[in-house]
Amino acid sequence: MSNDEIIRAIYEEMRSHTEEMGGVKTSMRELLERIDHLEEEVDEIDRKVRSMNLTLENETNRNITIIAEGHLDLSRKLDEALKIDQEKEMVLLRLNHVEAEIKRIKEAMGSVA
Repeated sequence: MSNDEIIRAIYEEMRSHTEEMGGVKTSMRELLERIDHLEEEVDEIDRKVRSMNLTLENETNRNITIIAEGHLDLSRKLDEALKIDQEKEMVLLRLNHVEAEIKRIKEAMGSVA
């Protein structure tokens, strides 16, 4: 093989490697662009999660507490209303008993007189 042929073969080999390196560089650029895009998406997701956490802490949790306190007040009021109903029921029972006693007394007085 002559020197020109050897040089030409080396040149062709280098040109082939240079083309391959260009392809690798292109692939690397595309990969880096995709990574940048993914980082932007992750940053956006992170912002949304932080916003959701703030909403939960500042609004939702407070609202749940307010509602729970309201339910507790309603429960107390219901207990008070039920207590009054129980007392009313006891008064009605006593009244019924007294009326029956009066009726018996009247009957006894009627039979004595």
